[in-house]
Amino acid sequence: MISKIIAIYVILLSSCGYAQEGEKDMLVGTWNHSVEEQTDALLIFRPEGYELPRARGRESMEFKKNGEYIYYQIAPADGYLELKGSFELQNEGNILVVSYTKNNKKQVSNYEIIELTRDILKIRLIDN
Repeated sequence: MISKIIAIYVILLSSCGYAQEGEKDMLVGTWNHSVEEQTDALLIFRPEGYELPRARGRESMEFKKNGEYIYYQIAPADGYLELKGSFELQNEGNILVVSYTKNNKKQVSNYEIIELTRDILKIRLIDN
């Protein structure tokens, strides 16, 4: 009986890990900010290659499979600043935590993932 309970517990724990890995795999890549679609509460990103209207510049986020994160922020001279850091998914993949260094200060932001598919990433900033 105890061995059956342990087996069920192991299966449940394993499936939670796979769900988070699935979310991470879907997140990997470069996501461009779709200012046209955002709301007061939600930030909307589209994957690289998704056709968006022309813009002078778009901030982007890049997530790498190894946990590296790059935030491409629009610079004052219309170029981009590459702010490097890391990311992790928490709370079974529902919370995205990103950190990077800007002006020698570590920046950490927490986002709730509202929707994540191959075509859209909708996130809401959580008060830090």
